[in-house]
Amino acid sequence: MFSKSNNAATLGVGSIMGFLLLPHTLRRPWVKSFCYLLVGTLILNNSQIDWTKVSLAMFSLSMLAILGAGSAWMLMAAYFRRQLVLMGDQNGGKANDFIGRPLLFPTKLSHSHETRSDEGGVVTQSASRSCWFTIDHRYYLDHGDNPRGLEGKLHAFLQSKGENPIQWPYAYMISTPHFLWSTKNTVSWFFLYSDSRALDAMVLEINNSFGEKKLVFFRFSPFGQEIEQREEPDNVDSAIATTNEGPQSMNFLQSRSKFKTYKAKWDKDMFISPFEKVEGYLVTSCDDPCNSVSGNKGPFNTNSTLFSPDGKPKLISRVFSWGQPIDPLSDSAGKLIKFLAGWCFVGALTKFRILHQAFRVWSRGNLTYLQKPEITYKPSASPTLCPEEFYSISAKSETTEMQKLTIQVLTPGVYIAILGHTNAAQGFDAQIQPSPVPADNSSNSLWVSDRPLIEQLLACADSATSAPEISLTWGHRSRKWLITWLRKSKSTELTFVDRFVYRRLCANMQRDYQYRMIRLLLPHRFGLLASDGMLFAYNAIGRVIIACLGLRLAYRSNIVSHFAKLEDLSIALSVCMLLYGTWKLGSSY
Repeated sequence: MFSKSNNAATLGVGSIMGFLLLPHTLRRPWVKSFCYLLVGTLILNNSQIDWTKVSLAMFSLSMLAILGAGSAWMLMAAYFRRQLVLMGDQNGGKANDFIGRPLLFPTKLSHSHETRSDEGGVVTQSASRSCWFTIDHRYYLDHGDNPRGLEGKLHAFLQSKGENPIQWPYAYMISTPHFLWSTKNTVSWFFLYSDSRALDAMVLEINNSFGEKKLVFFRFSPFGQEIEQREEPDNVDSAIATTNEGPQSMNFLQSRSKFKTYKAKWDKDMFISPFEKVEGYLVTSCDDPCNSVSGNKGPFNTNSTLFSPDGKPKLISRVFSWGQPIDPLSDSAGKLIKFLAGWCFVGALTKFRILHQAFRVWSRGNLTYLQKPEITYKPSASPTLCPEEFYSISAKSETTEMQKLTIQVLTPGVYIAILGHTNAAQGFDAQIQPSPVPADNSSNSLWVSDRPLIEQLLACADSATSAPEISLTWGHRSRKWLITWLRKSKSTELTFVDRFVYRRLCANMQRDYQYRMIRLLLPHRFGLLASDGMLFAYNAIGRVIIACLGLRLAYRSNIVSHFAKLEDLSIALSVCMLLYGTWKLGSSY
């Protein structure tokens, strides 16, 4: 039989687990304080708790919660949340014409190399506000927001490639949806159709496991069987969509591609796989998923072959339909529930499955695991961040043509490594030097367009920081000494960044710089014991200790015990946290 202490502990542990599952944006400071207090009550009441019974109860309740929430989610998605939402600019109440329908494609992924693995999955095409499956335009194409959504971002990217977006008035996107607050979206396909509704080009978005993104644009060449063109009128599907201006009609058109399969070639200048070098090229072929033969029903079929520089095939990757696509607007609820039950766990486990497959390949010893190189390619831009331009004092007054210098940082590690050099020329030279790795012989950390020009500029950099140091307080001096000690340097000579900070910046900015440098150098001195993760753990442990001391003092002085026992306080905190979490998660949908 469960005692009151065990009940309070079970409820408390469940509340803490729920708090840890909340997205960071929903973790309000007062909820964090409640969490620390709750941990304190469990520690102080530890002698009254049977943790074996609590663990068994938590396991049972967790399974019931997962099954119950999953069932409720599928029922809501199948019966109550099947609504088409039209985002972006409206056309004055007129009908909107689109190529293809929003569909859920069950797919299978296969790799053919020296090893082979098959994985099941799903890709979806969608655009929504707050839905179970979300395609958030902020995370696609160039990073950042755009008032016109995906359309505006797609047009901006095509213009950056010197193309006129008017050539392709229709586009059909296939991608992995955002689910359970995360997604592992390795590839997204943007099929571009001409004014005659024929598949003509593609934008391919590739994301690797290191947070890097590459956008590829290419035009297709016909390949394979020619589709017989029929003279009868189009079979147009219609649907009513919800917009900010009320219900609006939408027309889903079929494409009029002349061929069933198309292909294109593009260079591989991105580190995509840890088992492949940055070299060679890829040939991508795909079927038109909106072709008139199937009536917008796919199938989705794309094949990419990696070739070495000498033209030998090395890797074949294929994503293809595994069954009929699901139409979330018209298919039966039972069919949709069956599909969701078989897929919902796949997306959440994608990262772990990738790691598992990579470990299997590595453990067999057939392929060599390659260190990630820093390659010279233009990273994905942002609509809200533009390249910064700096001019010399005499640049605008001189009549002669200005010399231009472009500096491109290829890895965030540059900002850390360059801070330890005593002069700017030495620091930049160390980062510009090639650092070849097996994956790429041309790897380096920093790229400059004119090496002699940057050497000329940096030669006079120290003279620009020759001003006397601003008077420092004892706090500034003590932190300055600590930074020198953390650097493990026998020399007390300041780095060129230190000299700039202490001679050019105000006291408050110097203090911010010193605090950031101390946090950066702590792992350098103490290793993993001072990593960001351990610092977070120390902070949490310290807050829990403070909570325990405060609670012990309050109960010993009888300040709180007259109103509630320790178990009652634990239950009250747990209920508040659970109500907050339920309300926030419910309102987010």
